[in-house]
Amino acid sequence: MRIMKDPAEAVASKIAAVQILDFLMEVGHLAMAHALVSQLKFFTGIAKRKGKKRRPPSGMISPGVGDAEVHQFMTAVCELMDRWGRQYEAAPPAAPEAELAAARTELATGGLQFEAPVYVGRVSGGGGSQFEA
Repeated sequence: MRIMKDPAEAVASKIAAVQILDFLMEVGHLAMAHALVSQLKFFTGIAKRKGKKRRPPSGMISPGVGDAEVHQFMTAVCELMDRWGRQYEAAPPAAPEAELAAARTELATGGLQFEAPVYVGRVSGGGGSQFEA
């Protein structure tokens, strides 16, 4: 989380952190889902700003970073929210991971249009990434 919140970190590092989180969600399932839920306000805040075409808070990304790079980071966060929100749609309402599905639904209801994945989902054959090795 420190990497994603630190304005001195490069956007490519922030996207890589989202991709690592996505991978850990694949292998850690519920434990990682519960950890993600604890940071849900952070991630949904970024996703909501993307839907409104606004940059993340200035304390998160250096003001000198171009709009295209900011868009890439925000897209990666939205893809993470979309993927794991869908994954836990059938979770019992009282389960912590159900909050991911509820957050995804709230974002979609608020007008955020989720795009085809580019940055997350590589382990199970999802979209490609410009940051692959």
